[in-house]
Amino acid sequence: MREDLIDSLTVDISDAEREPGETGDGASTREVAASLLETGWRPPVRVIKTVEQANALPLHAVVHDGLRAYSHHGGGWWIGPGHIGATHSEAVLEADPDGLASRKVVVIWEPANA
Repeated sequence: MREDLIDSLTVDISDAEREPGETGDGASTREVAASLLETGWRPPVRVIKTVEQANALPLHAVVHDGLRAYSHHGGGWWIGPGHIGATHSEAVLEADPDGLASRKVVVIWEPANA
């Protein structure tokens, strides 16, 4: 996964004075990308905008709604701290009848990212 992140951060430099993949100080964009990852750069969080997107998240994915975190337990059901029982995606997103979120909910962890 680290190599994929480095590849996604690597850009082509279009300046005709430089070789492709080089920055002005001689470091390749791949080296710059690796340095960014070492210092803690992370890709932007994914925002969940619909009930369908929330329900499609893998088992045990974690989202945050600005107030609390919820862990996905499948079938669109979520467990949050201090809750007895599960909450459905519509309630987590405070979704309208069309299934669109009325609050910002972001993915903070997915099992594939572990």
